[in-house]
Amino acid sequence: MAPVGANRYAPSPLIDSAAGRGLAIYRLLALAYASIVVWGNRDDLVRPWVAGATLLGLLVWSVVAPLWPRPTRLAIVLETLVAVTAIMLTNLAYSAEAVAGGVPTLPTNWSASAVLAGALYSGLRGGLLVAAVIAVTNIVQAEPESALTYHNIVLLLLLGALVGLGWSGKEAEDAAAKLA
Repeated sequence: MAPVGANRYAPSPLIDSAAGRGLAIYRLLALAYASIVVWGNRDDLVRPWVAGATLLGLLVWSVVAPLWPRPTRLAIVLETLVAVTAIMLTNLAYSAEAVAGGVPTLPTNWSASAVLAGALYSGLRGGLLVAAVIAVTNIVQAEPESALTYHNIVLLLLLGALVGLGWSGKEAEDAAAKLA
């Protein structure tokens, strides 16, 4: 008989795995990069407080998300919403000329963390769905779109597909090993 409370902890595949730890580290490193990019483009900011608040919001999510005991569909939706909001706030933080000139979005590559989380949680479908949402957001945000916008979209779709396929394969291997 198992001790009382022994079954209460259900390890989170997004935290208790190398992939989950990698995602948590990725969020923080991508946030550091985004901060450097925003600082480098600070002369184009018309509302620096929007950029600062956006980066602070990304930091809060980057710290809080790994603390969830189990990943849920709600967590993936929230992470996607955080990324979409941060991308769209780019147009509020920067001048119209800077946006039209192709200034990077406020989260830069941090928004790929939502794609990674979707792929780790739901495999190929989750990765591609979140990548599509982020891609559409980037197209809506970028006026006019540039070749770089589409380059980034291709990278997001590849990331969602490859991580999703890889994670689905890992889950199948783990399930087979448990049955053996």
